[in-house]
Amino acid sequence: GNQNIGLYLYEDQYAIENVDGQLGYVWTYKGNPELTWERTSTVDVGLEFEFGKYVSGEIEYYYKLTDNLLFPRYVAPSLGYSYYYVNDGKLSNQGVEFQLNVHAVDTRNVKLDIRLNGGHYTNRVEEMPREANGERMQMNGQWSQGHSLYDWYLPEYAGVSEDGKALYVGYYEPSKGAFGEKNSTT
Repeated sequence: GNQNIGLYLYEDQYAIENVDGQLGYVWTYKGNPELTWERTSTVDVGLEFEFGKYVSGEIEYYYKLTDNLLFPRYVAPSLGYSYYYVNDGKLSNQGVEFQLNVHAVDTRNVKLDIRLNGGHYTNRVEEMPREANGERMQMNGQWSQGHSLYDWYLPEYAGVSEDGKALYVGYYEPSKGAFGEKNSTT
């Protein structure tokens, strides 16, 4: 889920500030009383094994699906605030972890175990949150449906045009939900 997004997001928040030389009660955040906890469903399957007294280990597979993610919903700043948090969107995580133990030496005076462990995981944004108009977001800066949380969307530099403008191989066009053709930007 999301972290570091603030406390008490279900309530309007105010601050006392200096307003034109006077103490003023200033609205600082629009709360959403309909916020709930993010929900996570988990499947975890593991296998422990032992071959004689020299080799043992375990392997584990997990799948987690989190929904009701906390996302900012952006609105017109003319409302007096530019966003508020909502529960929307889904994220999945899955992976495998393993541990292998070799009991290499096991005598009365000396014991030597060799251990190896590791893992591999992937995550994927399954569903993006809805915008104020009800349509699903195509991208929110970094996150995009069907991609990892850790994917970065950066333009591929293609040099300089004859008139000195930077050229890029492609650009992301949110209204089309796809990457466009080669473009120059100023």
